[in-house]
Amino acid sequence: MYKRQSTHGHSSAASDVYKRQDSRGAERKLEKWIRIGGILYQSSASMIRKHLSGICNYFENQTTNGLIEGMNTKIKLIKRISYGFTNFEHLRLKLFACFNS
Repeated sequence: MYKRQSTHGHSSAASDVYKRQDSRGAERKLEKWIRIGGILYQSSASMIRKHLSGICNYFENQTTNGLIEGMNTKIKLIKRISYGFTNFEHLRLKLFACFNS
């Protein structure tokens, strides 16, 4: 029971970062989370530490790469579905048809 409460507290502290309005405040909050939460979430803390400047860039103009990630996922799905197309032109037409709607 104690571990669950502890884990929840750290995950909610990490999500508090996105309530920040400036990149410096978010960076301080993330660094604090890495120090404290890094014990329980070693791989996540390592990944956040590695990409900290990119994560903090979100707070400069409040944009994400979600749209591009969604498009990449859709392209991968079409490629998987289209396995066996004999040439690139067929795949290209399928992609145009998908993204034109």
